[in-house]
Amino acid sequence: MGVSFKASNGSCYAGFWNQDSPVGPGALLSKEKGLVYAGYFEDGKRSGAGVSFQPEDRSLFIGQWRNGVQQLKGTLVDQDGTLLYSGGFANGKRSGTGTEYDPNGQVRYTGKWAENAWNGEGVWYREDGHVIKGQFRSGAVDGQAVEYSKNGVKLYEGGFENGVYSGKGCRYFPGGGRYEGSFLDGKPVGWLSGYDADGNLVYEGHWENDEFQGQGRYFSNGEKVYEGEFFHNQFEGQGLEYQNGEIAYRGGFVCSSREGLGVLYENGEPRYAGEFCKNRMHGRINEIQNGQVLAECVYQDGVLRYEKRYSLSDGKPYLAFEGFMKNGKPGGMGCRYNPYGEKVEEGLYQDGELAKSMQVAPKKMPLLPENPENPAYEAYRKGPEYGIELPVCSGIYTGVLKNGLPNGRGTILRGDHRYTGEFINGAPAGRGVLYQNDGTIIEGKFFMAPAGFTGLRHLAFENGIEYWYQ
Repeated sequence: MGVSFKASNGSCYAGFWNQDSPVGPGALLSKEKGLVYAGYFEDGKRSGAGVSFQPEDRSLFIGQWRNGVQQLKGTLVDQDGTLLYSGGFANGKRSGTGTEYDPNGQVRYTGKWAENAWNGEGVWYREDGHVIKGQFRSGAVDGQAVEYSKNGVKLYEGGFENGVYSGKGCRYFPGGGRYEGSFLDGKPVGWLSGYDADGNLVYEGHWENDEFQGQGRYFSNGEKVYEGEFFHNQFEGQGLEYQNGEIAYRGGFVCSSREGLGVLYENGEPRYAGEFCKNRMHGRINEIQNGQVLAECVYQDGVLRYEKRYSLSDGKPYLAFEGFMKNGKPGGMGCRYNPYGEKVEEGLYQDGELAKSMQVAPKKMPLLPENPENPAYEAYRKGPEYGIELPVCSGIYTGVLKNGLPNGRGTILRGDHRYTGEFINGAPAGRGVLYQNDGTIIEGKFFMAPAGFTGLRHLAFENGIEYWYQ
């Protein structure tokens, strides 16, 4: 047994020797670091049981050495004797199976190690109480793993990358629901599916920042109730609303309420098209029956206030009533018309009946705005082309129009006569009645300017208007 010094580096060895080489029990000291190692030597190198001291963090390694390198299993403790690590070592580094402890002596990680870092299967006990079991790489969760709350409730199962959710996975809610799909940088991205505690599908679509965002579908009790655009978990933008498996509304939404332009359905068929506000019809609305617009209306907070209502004659719409409405009946100023655009009555209505005859001026009905994003709405945006006291063809016309000209049934008033009947492209054509100022009435079948027709009667007026009839 003896002591040796090296003047070159100031190191000192105290212990047993064999042919000038440390052997057996001994201690190695350093001028700068103090005690470096205490334990067994062989051929001048650390070998067997021993304790090494790390001045950088003042920790101690207790374990086995071979050929000067930490081997097999060992234990690391700090200067106060607090356990830091217990487990395998290889080539002086934590390797194999081992357990790491926090400063309070609680397990921080247990599992596989390589090159002093978590690598392979392991369990991480986080400071917030969460527990993650699964694959680790280079000291971080990487691969398939499961995260639990401090109460043992599963929070997430699926892929991780560099410590955060990544790839395919499933996120669980405290109440028992879950959503599954793709994750990136710890957040759900792309198309995901969400389920309630009973396993019923609640949502499928795009997510962003842990919220329904973009295109998606929302379900209630397993039935789809909405499909379209989302923003901050709300129906927002263009969408379709469903009831009992059938479409109920197609159009705009704001904060999950019908808002803007849309189409309301009954029994899966379009019934109303127009403007909506806070789930109610509000503004211009077209009423639809059997695929045709048969009323152009004005609503206020879901209540009908004014309408132009059409009826069908020989399958073609004609204006039957225009005026103010109250409790679903004519109430206020209004007019009734026959199929040829002639006023039957006009005046003040009460409870659906004419209370006082008087001349009234119809309300100008604005067109509904365009919305190319909603083809169903565009199909019913316009009512029947119909004119009321419209200046056209050198007269005042009320009746059906096509491309701005009388076409169908109507009545035209001119300075010296009046014609009530059928039109084609602005000209009398079909059954009709011509009333002249002198009281003469001509009733029959009228024709457009003939080309080669014979046997037709002809009547011309001073303003250049001509009729052919029989």
